[in-house]
Amino acid sequence: MSLAVHCAHAPPSVHGGGLATLLGPDAFAAASASSGYGREAPGRPPEFPSVPEERQPASMAAFTERSPPPGSGPQLQEADVWRLECVFAAGLAPEAFAKLPPSARQLSFQLRPGDSAAKVVGREHQPEIFAALLAHEPGLLSRVSRNHFRIEAPPEAKSSGVRVTNLSANVAVVAQRPLRQGESAHVLDGDTL
Repeated sequence: MSLAVHCAHAPPSVHGGGLATLLGPDAFAAASASSGYGREAPGRPPEFPSVPEERQPASMAAFTERSPPPGSGPQLQEADVWRLECVFAAGLAPEAFAKLPPSARQLSFQLRPGDSAAKVVGREHQPEIFAALLAHEPGLLSRVSRNHFRIEAPPEAKSSGVRVTNLSANVAVVAQRPLRQGESAHVLDGDTL
């Protein structure tokens, strides 16, 4: 699984239909092929040279900090609600991926700075999303651990980004460096997991 982090100041189009929709299928394929990482196959995410093939990501997603929904009241602040949005799924062509409904690509959750509550992402917690995203490559579903990542808000309100801990036995790649089971990293706007 690979994730990209974007904050509220990102252009609204980033929040829409993922990278393939934002760039268009041809530009997405060209960007993937010219990334300098791994195979040059249209519609595949860049592969990370330090990670063995069997540990390559099954899907790519974006964290998007967003404003609270209208009418949600004053209890939510802009940094409280985060959205996990998949921008690539193995086995799906960019055109097919762009046609997935937002409910099959997005997960929203609340994280408040200084709060000890954390969100766990994985097959056990979001089974419908992972099953839908990897329906064309069901063998890859086992690569997403039941408890894959723990996501926590920063300890202070003035801090940005989120703290991500790899709960999986699979190596995660954070900002293009390996993150092993139990290791954590603070991710900011533009970083990847």
